[in-house]
Amino acid sequence: VRAVVDETITETMGNTGMVLTFALSYGGRQEITAMAREVARRVAAGQLAADEIDEASVAALMPSAFLPDPDLVIRTSGECRISNFFLWQAAYSEIDFEAKAWPDFHIRDLHRIIETYSARERGSAARASSSGPVKRLWRTVIDFD
Repeated sequence: VRAVVDETITETMGNTGMVLTFALSYGGRQEITAMAREVARRVAAGQLAADEIDEASVAALMPSAFLPDPDLVIRTSGECRISNFFLWQAAYSEIDFEAKAWPDFHIRDLHRIIETYSARERGSAARASSSGPVKRLWRTVIDFD
């Protein structure tokens, strides 16, 4: 798996536009716990005051802070749950539940899901951080179990 991931990163590093994130060996609770420890460490060190802790500072201290929040999470394997996946970041994400398991998921399935998502109207209040019109899908996260 590592070789395929490395090759994919190399081949796509110059691309711009949509961000596709595969979260391998990832746990949302573990990430939130790591962030809480970092907040506590900074407060204890006097680097952060308790009244300065807000959504922005919490998000910035997440280990995945370098990634944009997903607009769409695709959940394979027929499970209708988020399975400890991007618990903080997916707060305003739309979730697509797919019956297919990961080995059966095909690029045409991804295209179908993106087309369906792109055609939806989304309320402006649903996502204050949205980067543009619905027709431009910028961020997609796929959770394969």
